[in-house]
Amino acid sequence: MKICLVRHGKPAPVPGKSVNAEGFGRWLREFDAAGLDSWERPPKDMVHKVCDCRAVVTSPLERAHSSARLLFPGRSVLVEASLREFGLPSAPLPLVRLQPGTWVALCRALWFAGYSRGAENITDARARAAKGAELLVRLAAHNDSVAFVGHGLINTFLARELKRLGWQGPSIPDRHYWGVAVYRCGLQPIKGREAIVKGPRVRVPKPETV
Repeated sequence: MKICLVRHGKPAPVPGKSVNAEGFGRWLREFDAAGLDSWERPPKDMVHKVCDCRAVVTSPLERAHSSARLLFPGRSVLVEASLREFGLPSAPLPLVRLQPGTWVALCRALWFAGYSRGAENITDARARAAKGAELLVRLAAHNDSVAFVGHGLINTFLARELKRLGWQGPSIPDRHYWGVAVYRCGLQPIKGREAIVKGPRVRVPKPETV
């Protein structure tokens, strides 16, 4: 069985000068809604690594969803709300003005340090990644191979969980745009009427509109 963790392509640029905390919140919402750069296309060499995947899952954020459509044109894609990228906490220091990229780095560092105002905390994020990895394993068990098109951080957490479950692959997935990391397990896929996965049930939420 095979699970491929794919990072989305290059996002569309969202202009932004120095902004305060409130302005950064608006910029972040625009970024999440912007999708991919209009010139983006997946490299042929990485397409060959994932084109045989029988199931395709994507984060609901537009940059990931658009990447999945480019990678798997005409294919059915499961938009999985629980596998969206980990959100950033609300920016502190309301009177300070910083470039959006600086705010991103600062808020993510604070998130790892335990600050999570307005976002899920890192403990809940790890738990969500664990359930997401279980979902991907279940899909692989039914389909033999699955590709997940996601983001840098959620993919890193998923990789850790897959390794914990005994899957073979890199400890840290490729975090470049269109990066792909392949994880394999020697178990045989479940087929036919016996395709019943034992163990804890994993709830699959309804896809979000993106």
